[in-house]
Amino acid sequence: MGQIDKRVVWIDDDEISLALARRNLEDLQVMEFHLFDNVLEALAYIQNDPQGVAVVFSDIHMPEMDAIELIRALSKTGFKQQLVLVSGANEEMKGIAQSTAQAFGFGPVKMLGKPFQYEQIGALLAGDSA
Repeated sequence: MGQIDKRVVWIDDDEISLALARRNLEDLQVMEFHLFDNVLEALAYIQNDPQGVAVVFSDIHMPEMDAIELIRALSKTGFKQQLVLVSGANEEMKGIAQSTAQAFGFGPVKMLGKPFQYEQIGALLAGDSA
């Protein structure tokens, strides 16, 4: 896989997960990515150019808000591109998050389980199912 010319935002309050995300995104040669441990800072960044961000990866459980609140907040920024929810959460929570995202006008929301694998991230960024 060559360079990936997409702007990616990754949100997770867990330092280890962010470090793994950084390593994977660097290994995948993602040309531009921004890591946030605070969802409110990430939303402020996205709001500046919602159409310029191609993919948002976010943990489902964050201290400032959960996935449902994040989806609502993202919809207010104008972001409607690919949303990937990262979680070790149960299937019920994943289903609720996906239904909410669709209700707010997002396309199919992708899910990425923890622990995540390099190949899964690559497939999501390439537009394939993980």
